[in-house]
Amino acid sequence: MIKQSPVAHKFSETEYEFGDINAYQVPLIKREEKGNKAENELVSLCDMSSLNRAGFRGADLVRWLDENHKMNAPEINHAIEVESGHIIARLSHTEIIVMQDILIKEDNNSTFISKLNSGFSIENETDIYCLPRQDSHAHFVLTGESCPELFSKICAVDLSKAKFLNMNVVQTSMARSNVIIIRRDLADIPSYNILIDTSFAEFLWDCLLDAMKEFNGSVVGCTSVLELK
Repeated sequence: MIKQSPVAHKFSETEYEFGDINAYQVPLIKREEKGNKAENELVSLCDMSSLNRAGFRGADLVRWLDENHKMNAPEINHAIEVESGHIIARLSHTEIIVMQDILIKEDNNSTFISKLNSGFSIENETDIYCLPRQDSHAHFVLTGESCPELFSKICAVDLSKAKFLNMNVVQTSMARSNVIIIRRDLADIPSYNILIDTSFAEFLWDCLLDAMKEFNGSVVGCTSVLELK
């Protein structure tokens, strides 16, 4: 079954070429701008809700990762890249988000995240449970040198490049909506993964579009961001 992101209706087939990523029908590239990439000096917004993700929570989180998956948990408010190429972001003492990195491709039926879930059982892991971030949150990616200045207009915390470093994580309010932001630079271009509750996804998308006007920002298809690797 073909899946759609909460902002899928924002993209028309007359403007974008579409394709499949992880069973999602996604806009790949603007028809009139084939081959163009997101650019460093501009602000580009992309809907990457098709990328796989899941959350895990529990007081025994660090032990569970170590003993069952041979992984070290990152520090709180930091993210790491693991051997599979996925990103693990630590939100608190008891919670992580595991995300498919933009730079890797994977089959939806045999993902690293699925393997994490396969080793999980209520009987064996009474204090750890999975959070369905794939369904509960949309995933936007904002790229460009002007992103910190844009954030300063709609975000409650300082996300300047000197303060919010690559692979840093923050939970904050953006345009009056609760978000998780993970900085994961692509080809030396500042890049920010924004996770937002699906019920507020369209509202935040529109707020970002409005804020981007000052910076001559644009919406790009998934291919434009993937080409930054």
